[in-house]
Parts: sequence; structure tokens; C-alpha cells
Amino acid sequence: MIKDIPNNEFIKIRQELDSYPANSAERSIAAQGYLLTYELPDEVSNKDLLVYFYGGQTSQRVWKWLYLIERSIPYYSSSQPEWQKRLLYFPATYIFEDYLLDKKFNYRGQEVKLLFSRHSGDHNTLHTGPNEQDAPDYYIWVDGKHIFIDYKFASVARFSNIQQVAEYYSDGKHMHNAKILLSFLEAENKFYLIDYLNNEYYPLDIPAPATYITTADNNSYQDPLAVLVEEEI
Repeated sequence: MIKDIPNNEFIKIRQELDSYPANSAERSIAAQGYLLTYELPDEVSNKDLLVYFYGGQTSQRVWKWLYLIERSIPYYSSSQPEWQKRLLYFPATYIFEDYLLDKKFNYRGQEVKLLFSRHSGDHNTLHTGPNEQDAPDYYIWVDGKHIFIDYKFASVARFSNIQQVAEYYSDGKHMHNAKILLSFLEAENKFYLIDYLNNEYYPLDIPAPATYITTADNNSYQDPLAVLVEEEI
């Protein structure tokens, strides 16, 4: 069972952690310290996260623990979405990454298969602290060599067409040295391949997952710790 952090203590902890920039090492270190102090696990599986978010029976002591895990993972900029919305990104991405594994498509006249790159990290479990891996998600074999591919969800909040996605990532930011981008364009409910090696992009014949976490789903998820209540342990 996940141990509870008393409300009066959690309020002080949250005030402290929320005062740090989202990309600061100080916030990450402090959050990891509180996980250790309260003897809480330092990882959670993405499958369990989906249950916690949508199972309907998640206690606030679990949400307090998940808050600390989220706060231990630095964001890429100094400000970020609300903690629960940012945390929901991780299982939302897992749904797509797991779905795409071993999917086949045609690349420049050859049938290729998506495989996880060896250094891309643990796709099934969310670990605390900074992500030490700087590797793209997948690779494919083409003419006896591997080509790295990274995956990105193109939210309707930011992108309305694939040209915008291609332009946004054209300078290589967040691509982890990959030269090919596999993107799910939410506005069209469709997968695209953006090939920066050959300066082209096109839709893929891979159907969308039957269900996934949409931008609207994420935006509508309210902070489960906004009002703290006493619980029976």
C-alpha cells in the first residue's frame, strides 16, 4: 500500500515544489528526497497510471505520490501545464508507442518494421528524476543499416496540418538526433512520416488506435489534489 503524506505536510511540500521553475534541478532533487523520506516507490508503470487516471477509485494518498513523481521529472522549459495534465502525457504517449511497436510500412520501396531503439529507455515504466537517455524511440532496417525514427504526438492545440509539424521539428529540436519523424496528426486522426533525409512527408497506411488520450481529454482532467480531504487508511 502507498503510504499517505499528512495533508498539513503535503501542503508545505507542494508550496515548496511549486515555487521552483519546472526545468530546475532543485525541484527534481527535492521531490526525489520527499519520495525517499516517505518511503514511496520511485517508479510507476504506465499501465498503472492509466488505471489511476481512469479507474475511478484512486485515493488522494496515491495522487500525492504521483504528484511527487511528476515533480521529480524536469520539464524542458521553466513553466509547464498543470501537474496532472503533464503527468497524463506519459501514459498517453505509452499508448501510441506500444501500439506502433512492430508496425510495418513501406519506406522508399522497402517494407520496414518499427523496433524500439536500444538506448531509448524504458517505454513501459515512468521513472523518477531526469531522463538520462537521449535517443530516438525507434529504428528501422534499410539496406542493411538502421535509421533512427522518433515519435511525436501532434496535438490539435498546436498543429492543424502536417506542414506545421514538419517545420516545427525541422531544426532537430526534441528529435534526439533522429532524421525521420513519425507523427500522429490529431487534427486528421492520421499517422505521417516526415523524412528530413529526403525532404518529404506523407501519410502512412497505419490506422489510428481504437482509443487514445486526446488533447481534450488532457485539458479536461482536473487536479485531484485541488481540495484535500482526510482519508481513512
